[in-house]
Amino acid sequence: MEFENFLLLRSPPEGLPPSVTSVLKRRVFDIQWRLAQRVPLSFRIKLWLVPGKDMLCIVNLEADRSVNQACTSSEEAIESGVSLTVIDGHHRLIVGLAPDGTRGVSVLTDGELSTARVIRGVFAIQDSSVNPPDSVSLLGYGSPRN
Repeated sequence: MEFENFLLLRSPPEGLPPSVTSVLKRRVFDIQWRLAQRVPLSFRIKLWLVPGKDMLCIVNLEADRSVNQACTSSEEAIESGVSLTVIDGHHRLIVGLAPDGTRGVSVLTDGELSTARVIRGVFAIQDSSVNPPDSVSLLGYGSPRN
């Protein structure tokens, strides 16, 4: 189900590199490391979208070789996308994948609203907040999808 709704997963898989799998050591949610796709971003961050059994995960390799992972059910990913937030103390980066047809995302944090365009299924918001978002909502054709 998740493959047909996400552009990135319809291209040939790249798989997670050994530098990531050696840190993860074991699979959670039966994610399929060999089916991972690198997320194209212009930021200095390495991300992969990894499908699993009725799950989608974003895996992030940090500069210090630590690994972060955010997962959601395939059903939730189709409704709300899947995103990962990285906070370095001075800045916040929210990156994620949205299903086909999504035009943008809105992020609500402490009453402040930020938006970003979805380009080829990928979105990113970088700002000076040091708090995690309260919500991330998909925008499709001018109206919220959830």
